[in-house]
Amino acid sequence: MRKKQAESILKIDNKIHILESAIHIFEKDGINGISIRSISEHAKLSVGTIYLYYKDKTKIIEALQNQSFDFFLKSVKSEKILHSAKENLYQTIDLFIQFATVETGRFQLLFSLSNAKQDLSNKKSFSTEQWFIYLKNMVAKCIEEGSIKHYNQEVVTVTLWATLFGYGNLINSSNHNGFSLAQQNAIIRDSVYFLKEMLNRY
Repeated sequence: MRKKQAESILKIDNKIHILESAIHIFEKDGINGISIRSISEHAKLSVGTIYLYYKDKTKIIEALQNQSFDFFLKSVKSEKILHSAKENLYQTIDLFIQFATVETGRFQLLFSLSNAKQDLSNKKSFSTEQWFIYLKNMVAKCIEEGSIKHYNQEVVTVTLWATLFGYGNLINSSNHNGFSLAQQNAIIRDSVYFLKEMLNRY
């Protein structure tokens, strides 16, 4: 019994270690840097051990996307319930910006790479639909409590979804459009404030 438990724990630890190595390689060398061989070297596991858990690079990327999406959802969902639906929405906006800033590799993997069919063998294991639905439900609660006056839930949700996606891509862009990193961060901070002010008006 103890042997089986030890084997199970080892299996979980190895899979986590493999994915941690994969995200490290992705952040450093991009999607083309990920290979069974590069993961083996970084994780200090044999190639054969990696093949025990993942049959190829595509399966590793899919698992990494799923793991990253679970991590993303936990990051943008506050455990603390605030006084109003709008306060909860604003907190989610701030947490999204924080995720894009701190977890740059995971953000790129989820939001910039999810449509890269050539790298995923035409298989899309990740979809932003769940994130869109989460935002949509938050907007619905704001409209219900009267803190957002706009009549169209979809219009507000798409505006939020597209704006946050744009902020995240700007944060993760190597081309800062002529702005220094400090200027870019200040612009994004002020833009988030402007977004919230627009929601207050409508």
